[in-house]
Amino acid sequence: MSPMPDAEIRAALDLLGGQSILVVGDAMLDRYVWGTATRISPEAPVPVVRERERSASPGGAANTAANVVGMGVDATLLAVVGDDEAGRDLGELIDASGVHPHLIACPDRPTTAKTRVMAGSHQVARIDAEKSGGLPAEVEAELLGAVDSLLSDADAVLISDYAKGSVSEEVAQRVIGAAQERGLPVVVDPKGASFEKYLNATLITPNEAEARLAAGLSGDTEMDMVANRLSEILPGSDLLITRGEAGMTLHSATGQRLDVPAIAHRVHDVTGAGDTVAAALVVAMAAGVAIPIAVHLANVAAAEAVQQVGVARITQEELRKAFTERSDESARSAAES
Repeated sequence: MSPMPDAEIRAALDLLGGQSILVVGDAMLDRYVWGTATRISPEAPVPVVRERERSASPGGAANTAANVVGMGVDATLLAVVGDDEAGRDLGELIDASGVHPHLIACPDRPTTAKTRVMAGSHQVARIDAEKSGGLPAEVEAELLGAVDSLLSDADAVLISDYAKGSVSEEVAQRVIGAAQERGLPVVVDPKGASFEKYLNATLITPNEAEARLAAGLSGDTEMDMVANRLSEILPGSDLLITRGEAGMTLHSATGQRLDVPAIAHRVHDVTGAGDTVAAALVVAMAAGVAIPIAVHLANVAAAEAVQQVGVARITQEELRKAFTERSDESARSAAES
């Protein structure tokens, strides 16, 4: 366990603003059908949802970039979309969120879109439209060609990999290598069974299931063993394993461990919470905040994210309010004990 370092987090929050983040990864369109369900369909054992309204927002890497902007920092998104209506809708939503979009249209694949059917605050179905797999050579070449120019104004880089094909090994290594040459920190929100493509990244942020899969170890393996295996695969990188209700554990490249317990709140929806964590980490690191303090800040952001229904997007104002409330609660508890 580790107490929250109030003074350091307060100082970190004061540093946020004026930085610029390059986000590279799999952008998605998140659609929602909102309604109510009061009966079961006579055709199948599923709820009948009476539609009330529809909405859409940037998802995946686009949601991560929008979180960065919400925290008071500029973000540019480098991503591939389809040459379709969903791609155009996503571009408009990204632009409206305050993110600077650098979107590459790929005519051979649809824009990744997830449609969630909501009955009240509960998700009852999800419909996915996507095509995974590697990008066409000419599209990947265009993406690679944009990396150097977009990095010229960046203070940090976030790779948001949803395993939809945008983040190949070549793309990941080009981004990481170019960032290293400029002395920029690289945060990776990973996916898939192979983490070797993230070699030399500053910080990797898998959840427990992702970490076990990449380590090639069974589901009942102790997380310390999983972390040790991943440290062998990614020497020199810090590893933050998010653990849901158990909080987060930072395994540093120097062998130190930091356990950060989850902040107790009622969980409404975990959708997009990982994006929020990655955004908070890269925003803090871009401002020069030490990784352990950045982890505590991300933990506060995660607690706020899971209280929201739908894709989470946490602002700097919400972070400050949550931190203040948390500090006041700790002070009251100390006074009463």
